[in-house]
Amino acid sequence: MRNAGKIDDLLFIREIEEFLFLEARLLDGRDFQAWADLFADDGVYWVPMREGQHDPLTEHSIFHDDKAMLDVRVRRLLHPENYAQIPASRTRHVIGNVVLDSKDLLHVRSNLVMFEYRQDAQRVFGADVQHHLRRAGDGFRIVLKRVDLVNCDAVHGYMSVPF
Repeated sequence: MRNAGKIDDLLFIREIEEFLFLEARLLDGRDFQAWADLFADDGVYWVPMREGQHDPLTEHSIFHDDKAMLDVRVRRLLHPENYAQIPASRTRHVIGNVVLDSKDLLHVRSNLVMFEYRQDAQRVFGADVQHHLRRAGDGFRIVLKRVDLVNCDAVHGYMSVPF
């Protein structure tokens, strides 16, 4: 059974891909509370403002949310008087090139293309995404989601929906 290890690795990578695809479906379906629930209690969502940024605490970031701030972001996104989201953005997250950087630490890298459509305007974002995951029951929790936008240092206008 020389191939048993390879098959196990392929199944494990597929399990991680399914988790990333679930996250994308939740975001595209505007189920922001379920998305935030994917994060561990010590989880962080980080979108750096500069290429190669190493520390979100000593430099500005586009987003740097711990679990409490994620909950605030979700409440704001879902509030009926959130005029920045009237009409609501429609998004599609396309995830590819999923690579397991470290099986022991569950560090995963992927490419992301996100399309956002709102008020007759479409924006496209490309990014390198790192997920640091933790096993939780039969699934995972996000410890860190770092989204390195290709154009991180550009002027983006108002950004409210997560990547």
